[in-house]
Amino acid sequence: MVSASNGREALRLLESCQPDVIVLDIMLPDMDGFDLCRRLRRGEVDTPLQGPARLAQTPIIMLTASAEDADKIKGFVSGADDYMVKPFNPLELTARIKAILRRVRREQKSIALGDLVIDPVERTVHSQRRILSLSPKEFDLLYFLCSHPDKVFSRQELLQEVWGYSYPGGTRTVDEHIKRLRKKIELDAGRSGLICTEWSVGYKLESRK
Repeated sequence: MVSASNGREALRLLESCQPDVIVLDIMLPDMDGFDLCRRLRRGEVDTPLQGPARLAQTPIIMLTASAEDADKIKGFVSGADDYMVKPFNPLELTARIKAILRRVRREQKSIALGDLVIDPVERTVHSQRRILSLSPKEFDLLYFLCSHPDKVFSRQELLQEVWGYSYPGGTRTVDEHIKRLRKKIELDAGRSGLICTEWSVGYKLESRK
């Protein structure tokens, strides 16, 4: 385990280490934690050892002193996989880290859907001979939906199956992740309707698209 006292020091550490998970405080002394999270997810941070694609896939747990729902939603929209409010029990943080790593390292079979190929071992999504940049939670959500084609899941069911716990801020985080997935796997590839909204129910992945 390595630690940094500010954002710039963290970026320097990433040049010499490959973290399995990043615990990121929002209130950094030199930069905004939300902004750093977004930069990592967009692949804007490149290091000699990891590269932008590897960093974009690294799970991120955000820490903050704010319990406001708006800040929680902002954290997930920025690309965080989990969100904890201070003060918290260190044992709970440890448990959440272990839960994320179990999901990330879980070995499953690759799925091919049209020109999408989803590899859960490498945790990559190939589309038209290029690799899409997905956050770990976006990947987990896509893989889960692709594993159950044409089946409708409520937002609460997706929270339980993909996030592994009941997110206290509500189910809007599911909507935000679905929105980002649609942009990445549908609009960029010229598709439409791959992930369908069942009004008043939830979402499903349409296998015939």
